Amino acid sequence: MIRKDFSAAASLGGGFPCMWERGGRTKNGNFAVIIADAETEKPKAIYVPRMPEPCGSHALIPVKPGYFIIEVGFNCATQIWRILNIVEYHITAELVQEYIDGNWSAIYVPIDGETNNKLNDPVSAAWNKSGEWDCTKPYWVREPSHYTTGGESD
Repeated sequence: MIRKDFSAAASLGGGFPCMWERGGRTKNGNFAVIIADAETEKPKAIYVPRMPEPCGSHALIPVKPGYFIIEVGFNCATQIWRILNIVEYHITAELVQEYIDGNWSAIYVPIDGETNNKLNDPVSAAWNKSGEWDCTKPYWVREPSHYTTGGESD
């Protein structure tokens, strides 16, 4: 089992760990980080910056064990991690799959076939985000309830 540690961001009010959806395409290449909940659905963001930086942090998302972290690297190498545990602001995740040189690996950690198939949508969102030039928007989140889609307060 391959594991990796991630650093969590503190929530705006404190008290629970979060991660940023971030990424986009730059003149140096492309990258993205997408978070999916344990059912591979869009998680609810608690904060979306009104004036996000291109290829920066676009949505702050509370995370829990069982959530998935999808990372697309500069060569479109894609890794899918599942969060095992969170201690304070240190996240430990296990590698579930990786996509390198046009091929998916064998599954590193067994997950059921339905979950594996449902990961196609967030992975596609990660690839799309990593390909958008100077991306400034979130791709795989539900907006915070206190903002409308136009960014104005409810």
